Amino acid sequence: MHKGTGMSVPWILLVDTLAGSMIFLSISGVLLWMQSNRKRTVGVAIFSAATSLSLGLALIRL
Repeated sequence: MHKGTGMSVPWILLVDTLAGSMIFLSISGVLLWMQSNRKRTVGVAIFSAATSLSLGLALIRL
């Protein structure tokens, strides 16, 4: 997602940690929403769309 050229190792680790945390919070938020709301098909559809969109955007960058 980023190249990190010209940055120090601690800065790269900080940025990667923040990005990983945001991904974890996004996925766990969707999972918690799916559990609290009994319409699982809507939750699964939103989760699938978000995951495929994120993977698609990540693969385009490669």
